[in-house]
Amino acid sequence: MPENYRRRLGTHGMDKEVSKFYHKIQFPGHYTQNEVMKKSEDFFLADWIRLANLPFKAKILEAGCGSGYTTHVIATCRRDIEITGVDFSEGSLEFAQNFSKQNNYHNTKFQKVNLKDIQLPENHYDMVICSGVLMAIDNHRPIFTNLCKLAKNNGVVIIGLYHPWGRFSTHLRQIFFKMTGGRMRWIDPRIRTEGWTAERNETWYMDQYAHPREEDHSHKTLMKWYNEEGISFNDAIPKYDGGDLTYNLYMLTRMGSQGGLFIFMGRKNGKFKNADSQKSYNKSKNLR
Repeated sequence: MPENYRRRLGTHGMDKEVSKFYHKIQFPGHYTQNEVMKKSEDFFLADWIRLANLPFKAKILEAGCGSGYTTHVIATCRRDIEITGVDFSEGSLEFAQNFSKQNNYHNTKFQKVNLKDIQLPENHYDMVICSGVLMAIDNHRPIFTNLCKLAKNNGVVIIGLYHPWGRFSTHLRQIFFKMTGGRMRWIDPRIRTEGWTAERNETWYMDQYAHPREEDHSHKTLMKWYNEEGISFNDAIPKYDGGDLTYNLYMLTRMGSQGGLFIFMGRKNGKFKNADSQKSYNKSKNLR
């Protein structure tokens, strides 16, 4: 969306635009139990939700759960945990709730929440996940602070954001689709290769190329946020070892086809996982 249009809308107007968008587009779209089961066998957070990292009967919050796909994948991986998905899209939450009932999930619950006005207990969750959400909300830095408050001491905080280098090819395709009126959508790598239904293809296209608001953030910015909130960096997807140029180039050449999302994992007031994490943390202290 053009910057001058954002300024005319203002924060309140932009919130309404994003809300209207997600009431219409329920990301990531409708899915089946077979898709959830398949994803649970190769889940990107598998290591982090094992008993070694997450206690028995842990409480997890997914902030901005959409239609509940990731919520149900986690609930499948760990039937003992209690996971709460929150979102402001009533249509998405309705699908998620119905999916839980139809597939006999007893460890999920869903709640309508505006992340700008979070009324949830602090120091309550063993894990807080917010991936692919904050960059779609104006003035989102205070939301990150509030999400960190919800995690217990030593709880895990997982944040996913669009990376400017990883998002470069998507921005080029955004320009192309704007010029062609959305034609030749097969040039998007995931639409071309995932084998999704027409409905899932449309949902992905709208989220990536017709979203009313998005903002890119570098990994250095997110590391700075972690430091400011007392979250010790432990791991990242893709892996980050402190080499900024290497990470940027990897995001540019390898992650553009996936939408340019990167994910950080850390612990609230926790100990460093290894020497590389300590090195990355010390380096990040000098970031602007």
